[in-house]
This record gives sequence, structure tokens and C-alpha cells, in this order.
Amino acid sequence: MTNLGPLTTTYTPSGTGCQSVHIGSTLDYTWLQLGTTSDCFRSSYQPFKDDYFSPGVCIQSYSLACTVSVGSSVTAATCCPSGYNCRTSVTSDDANLCLSAMTSDSYYVADVLTYVSRVPTKIGTTTALHEKGEVVYAKGVAVWKGEDDNVEWPIMVADTTSTTANMSTTTDTSSTATRTSTPATSASMPIETSAVPVSASDESNSQSTTSISHNAKIGIGLGISFGVLLFLGSVLGAYRLGVRKGSRIQQGSTLDSGVKGMGQGMMMPVHELNEQRRTLEMSAQKEPTELDGTMKHGR
Repeated sequence: MTNLGPLTTTYTPSGTGCQSVHIGSTLDYTWLQLGTTSDCFRSSYQPFKDDYFSPGVCIQSYSLACTVSVGSSVTAATCCPSGYNCRTSVTSDDANLCLSAMTSDSYYVADVLTYVSRVPTKIGTTTALHEKGEVVYAKGVAVWKGEDDNVEWPIMVADTTSTTANMSTTTDTSSTATRTSTPATSASMPIETSAVPVSASDESNSQSTTSISHNAKIGIGLGISFGVLLFLGSVLGAYRLGVRKGSRIQQGSTLDSGVKGMGQGMMMPVHELNEQRRTLEMSAQKEPTELDGTMKHGR
């Protein structure tokens, strides 16, 4: 363990992704991660080592999550992002000292990245569904305080409020494939997490099965997308076939109507002949009257 010296004023991270949730991936696991390593902590702090600040206070957007006595006059504490709890069991090579849980299902489109010499390269896009209750991990910051140290720690109160974080870029600890994510509907759509305690067994099951379930969900998402495209293609093909068939039927109906019309023109009904005859007869009676009237006017 290394004492990095005092941190008596609140440190403000300069990174833009410190409050964003990412999708991290190694060869064995896939997990949700809040924040990145770079620019989120002081340059001297290395999350993968047992470093601590003494005396120290929490950095911005972090708060005391758990404390433990170190000797008779020194107290050690873990600072977690607001709304996150301390993990009950952490291995020596794991810097994620804090966790929370998603409060709702969220479906995301993710860019697949690969790291070569720590340089990210996009190699494709995939889809991922993260369900309610999935664990979200976060880096913790260890601070110590002695009885005579001139620093103030706030009184710890159980925090049950929820926090939100936007999907953004991802980090990777093993130079293997990793993913960066944005919501499918909106790039500013938040992931809501809650400080509801997660048991050690639930945490273990979540981490050990995340890789399998995550990949299965990706396959399901891609299968659904392919099925939708196949369905739309079938509907479009049926529509075009129906249009062609309807066009042929319409042309046949037009020809039939024309033939029938020609037959009807050649064989005029009797009542139409009678009507024309009446018209001629009326005109024949009217014309002599008009001639008589003209002759009277001429005189």
C-alpha cells in the first residue's frame, strides 16, 4: 500500500467520460463500467494498486461509501460515485471497489473496438441488451484520516437515490476487444442506476455469466434485425407481385368492356330507337309553325 500524500481539497476530474457508463470486455468477461481510468483521478493515483490519500477527502461526484478502522486512531474510507455502494469482496487486482444496479432494461447499439498498442480502432457495430438488475461497476478511491488531521468527513447516510449516466466510450485493461456504446434511440438517453445493495452471490453470478448472456443477447438482437429485414423483403415482393397481377386483370377487364361496348353499339335497344323517332316527330311538327311565323313577320 502506498500513501500518496494529502488530498485535502476536492479534486475535479478533467475527463469527459468520468460519469458515463461503458461496456468493458476481456477474453473472459463483459461488464458495465462507470468512468474511465484516464483523467478521472489525480495523475499519481493508480486504481489497480492499493494507493490511498492521507489525509484525504473524496473527489468531485464521489462520497464516502464505507469506512473501517485502521489502528486505534486512524480511519480508512472508500469513496464511491454518488449512489454506489462498496463491494463486499474484491480481489487484489480489481480496482472496481464500487457497484450499483440498473433499474430498467436498456437496449443499445454498440461500436466494437479493438486495442492495438493502446490505440482504439473501430472494427464494427453490434447490439446489446442490458436488463434491470445488472451490476454496474466503478473505480473507488481510498482515503485515510487520523484523529489529529485537519480534514472534515461528512456524516455517512445511507444513500438510496438513483443516479444517471450517459453511455459513452469504454475502457479495457487487457488490450483486447472492447466496446463503446450509445443508446439506440438517443445519444443523450441516460442509464439509470440505483444504490440498492447487491449481494455477493448476485454479483458473482452477474460477472461470471455476463459474457455468455451478453453474447447471446447480441445474437438475438442481430437475429431479430435480420428477421425484420427478411419479413420486409417478403412483404415488398408480395406487393409487387400483387401489383403485376392486378394490372393484368385490369387490362383483361378493359378489353372485355371494349368488346361488350362495341356489341352494344351495333345493336341499339328498341326504346332508344323509339326515343329518336319521337324527337324527329316533334321537330317535324315544330318546323311548320316557325316557318309560318317568319312569313307573317315578313308581311
